[in-house]
Amino acid sequence: MPVPYKILQTSDLIAILYEGDTVYRQIFTDGRKHAETTIPSWLGYPVGHWEHTHSDAPRIVERFHRKDLGHMDVTVTIDDPKTFARAVTFTSRTQRISARRTRLPV
Repeated sequence: MPVPYKILQTSDLIAILYEGDTVYRQIFTDGRKHAETTIPSWLGYPVGHWEHTHSDAPRIVERFHRKDLGHMDVTVTIDDPKTFARAVTFTSRTQRISARRTRLPV
């Protein structure tokens, strides 16, 4: 996702709000099935459900590494030996957005 976003969760819906172009995505988690007919859209008609496969032994470590003034790496490691065969690590690289909302070089 190249633009900033926010994830909101309710008991029956997850909404992802993208800052660019005022785009949003709704993921329905209320038990509904896929609609038989839908209006075509770029983000589709997602439905989902929660899988309760978590255990009482997870360990989540977040590391924030500021590479320089405008860049930061965020690394998240999830270690749960009762759920995963080995630890899972994700890294996300972020770029600072100017307060004046100037255009960033490509």
